[in-house]
Formats: sequence, structure tokens, C-alpha cells
Amino acid sequence: GTETLELTIDGRNVGTLNVESVAPDALEGIRIVGDELSVQTGEQVVIRATGVVGSNAVYGTEPAWDSMGMNLGVGDLYSYTYDADQETTVRAAFAAGSAELEDSIVVHGELGTVSRVALPPPPSLGPNP
Repeated sequence: GTETLELTIDGRNVGTLNVESVAPDALEGIRIVGDELSVQTGEQVVIRATGVVGSNAVYGTEPAWDSMGMNLGVGDLYSYTYDADQETTVRAAFAAGSAELEDSIVVHGELGTVSRVALPPPPSLGPNP
């Protein structure tokens, strides 16, 4: 369904945001967004995975990330320290009904960490896994 969220800063209303929820089995894909175009060795890089419905990004999907068969965690973001001499492929996967949606990207750096930026689900759905 659609919800309207009130946006406040320091207790002052600064606007509203319309949010539409999407059932997990309605997702059509996963997309990893990010690049290393202007990154220097030693700098932190963050890439994001979002769900996809049509041409729309669906935030808060929280896929499972892995690299070379190693589980890296569950979350929206994958961060790592850039090193042009180290290349690896990371994959984001999400179970949507009976299908597993996935995307992968080649990154340069040591294996990094996964984190969450999505809002927790409403209390009726239980805690975030």
C-alpha cells in the first residue's frame, strides 16, 4: 500500500514523502549500483543493491551478499577499501517467492562489509532478520 511520511528536522515539518510498499514476490530483479570511476587506492567505496519492479528501484530489499562462496551478510550496502591490484566478484541475491533474483559486480579491493540502511519492518511483520 501507499503511506505518506512526514519529514521533520529538529521538530519542524519540512515536507512529506509518499512511499509505496512492494511485496517481495513482486520484485522482478536486483540491481547493484555504484562504480569505482574516480576512486584512489585506500579510499572507501560503497555500492548499493536495490530491488527492481519495471523501471523503478525498490529500496529496503536487503539481499544476501557473497563472494567466492563466502557469505558476507545481509543488507542494502556493501563497502570495501579500493585496491586496483585486487579483483573479486561480489553477488547480491534475494529470494522473491520461488525465484532467486541476483546481480553481481566486479570490485577491486579486499572483501568488505555489508550494512543496512533500510527502515525496519512494521511491528506486525516482526523484527529485521
